[in-house]
Amino acid sequence: MTLAWLNGALEPLDQVRIGPTDRGFLLGDGLFETLRAEHGAPLHAHRHLARLRAGAAVLALPLPWPDDVLIDAMAAVLATCAHNEAALRLTLTRGPAARGVLPPEFHGVAPLAEVSILLPHSFQDVVNPGESRFTKPNG
Repeated sequence: MTLAWLNGALEPLDQVRIGPTDRGFLLGDGLFETLRAEHGAPLHAHRHLARLRAGAAVLALPLPWPDDVLIDAMAAVLATCAHNEAALRLTLTRGPAARGVLPPEFHGVAPLAEVSILLPHSFQDVVNPGESRFTKPNG
């Protein structure tokens, strides 16, 4: 059974739901990191999380979980994977909010953030060896 981690809970992937008022879903109000994983461990997790935190700070998005909790969550999701290599996606959104394009006003209370960790594919399904997603292959 494939699991996803959403806001602190591991759930079967087919039961995970993102609300229809989530600003990430509606407006792209969020960011994500994709990590390569090998043998059940995300590679360079601290670097990816630092970059995610830096981007979240630019967008004034709270990321309420410390790195060790997120790394443990990634490991738990990877434990459901049958592949030696995998691609993890860590997504952070501002979460559900009332309609409108501007982010909700900040009144000293951190807005709800949604964090999901999903194992979409084996790594080989995402990137072919020798192929870059940013440049055309030689030939």
